[in-house]
Amino acid sequence: MNGKTEKYLKLAANILTLLPIAVCAAAIYAAPEQIGGHWNAAGELDRLGSKWELVIWPLIVLFVRGIMAVLTVAVPDNSGVNRRVMRWTTVCVLALFDAMAVYFTYCAVTRAEALSLYGLDIWQLTNIVLGAVFIPVGNLMPKLRMNALAGYRTKWSMSNERAWSLAQRHAGRALVVSGAVMVLIGLLAGGVAGLCLSVCVLALALVTADRRAKSEYNKTEPPE
Repeated sequence: MNGKTEKYLKLAANILTLLPIAVCAAAIYAAPEQIGGHWNAAGELDRLGSKWELVIWPLIVLFVRGIMAVLTVAVPDNSGVNRRVMRWTTVCVLALFDAMAVYFTYCAVTRAEALSLYGLDIWQLTNIVLGAVFIPVGNLMPKLRMNALAGYRTKWSMSNERAWSLAQRHAGRALVVSGAVMVLIGLLAGGVAGLCLSVCVLALALVTADRRAKSEYNKTEPPE
């Protein structure tokens, strides 16, 4: 991995890990003793809780950082490519959890009666944030070399290097397209139904990508 790129990726990951801690500390200092503690499936506040419950989010982010660090070290990597992809993925995943941490901390401290932002409910926001993360992760997938920990792994994709390459390329495109569609759905459709629709779009895109990868493989693979 390029030394400067690795340095910047580590710095970004460290900043994203520390940000929820800083936000939590400031929130605990400024918040009243009782904050918003829980919202139901409709995004409505149904319980107050202690401001010390805010420490849950920094702990979640630390746990996620630890898991990603273990995966980054554990993934087989002879060329450095997989490790670079995993570091980029770590930054994307941490950004996702940071967004959730800051959002829920704000809602808790302000005792928001409903989980919404600029007219978007929590399910719409989930769609938008997940979709935004899927786009860069999908772009990274074709760069992955064959391994048993990261990427689009099926019995077929793990059969040989060419199958792996085709599977990652098509699955990566499917993830990018699905991410863009999820963002669009998040902007237009609210409630759990919108998120369910996004899950269906993602599943359909991956199934289609798998079939296309196998079709391309069969067309180009010489007969035995």
